[in-house]
Amino acid sequence: QIVNSHRLDLRIGFSDSISGCISPYLLARILPRVNALSAYGQNTPKTLEKLLSGKLDIAICTKNPIENPDIISYSLFTENFIVVTPKEYANRIHSIHDLAVLPKSLPVVRFNDDSFDSIQIERVLRQCNIMDGRIIAADNNASVLGIVNQGKGWTVMTPLSIWMAHDHMDNVAFQEIDTLKACRTFYILYKNPIYANLVNLIFRESQDIIKNIIIQKLSEKSSFLSRSLMLNNLA
Repeated sequence: QIVNSHRLDLRIGFSDSISGCISPYLLARILPRVNALSAYGQNTPKTLEKLLSGKLDIAICTKNPIENPDIISYSLFTENFIVVTPKEYANRIHSIHDLAVLPKSLPVVRFNDDSFDSIQIERVLRQCNIMDGRIIAADNNASVLGIVNQGKGWTVMTPLSIWMAHDHMDNVAFQEIDTLKACRTFYILYKNPIYANLVNLIFRESQDIIKNIIIQKLSEKSSFLSRSLMLNNLA
């Protein structure tokens, strides 16, 4: 709805990782540019469903519905999936084959089926030929990383998800595996061209937050973590 020649009412949706890490900074930055603001944090499927059904004006999530010609999309940033183990395995895993050093009694910890991340992580586990054995499913980043932090399992996560659980990082190791080629990309999505200027603002401000807040904080924990999150150009 147009309120005047400058400001719009905005309904914006974020996937869980964006909602937990970026939106607290972003909302304050875009508030002066809108008349009314409603923000929603949910998983990617629910966020995308709201956009497609007209209940959101702008969405930031990890699925780009390229089959839908009504959706305009920009890739915001990409982050690599990282194998995270208890600290005792630090510097012992350099390839997918080295995952064999992990005992069979150490379960894989992943997200439960309510999370879109569970689908992406299962693809990574298949790449690692890890589909058998014990798998523990949890419902949030802190639960997943907390189990690893206590030496009770290992997992596959992205930098943003790890940062959301940064209170549980003291006793974990982030394994640099060159042959692990798995990543996820976040997209800004919208349908109505009237929101184009706001989308450009959100793109710039989100990248500024990622670069000067999120990546800076990640680098304090691990240079590998900060290198594993890459900003994309506004095409």
